[in-house]
Amino acid sequence: MDMFLDGEYYATDGVNKVYHAGWCADVARYATRISNLNTFKPSGIYSFTSGANGAPCSYGILIHGAWNEYIGAPESGSDFSQIVIDLGTGIYRRSWVNGGWSGWRTI
Repeated sequence: MDMFLDGEYYATDGVNKVYHAGWCADVARYATRISNLNTFKPSGIYSFTSGANGAPCSYGILIHGAWNEYIGAPESGSDFSQIVIDLGTGIYRRSWVNGGWSGWRTI
């Protein structure tokens, strides 16, 4: 499927890649389901449900942005930020910086 967005042309391969002006991006069809938000993950989009460890709400989508790509436990020193989109009540954010969590804050 090809598309125009803000006057720009984008082409897709029909699976999960978008091509535009010399660059290519992967687009996941489904967010990977996780059960623990308190761990370092590669940058990406994840989903969680009731009972997920460290979640500020019962169900939602997690956008996880790593500030570097070292993959390990939070204790490894890798800083990252998380944004949660709650399917009902709002948007939350927090970060792991210099070995400690900030609290969940409503955006």
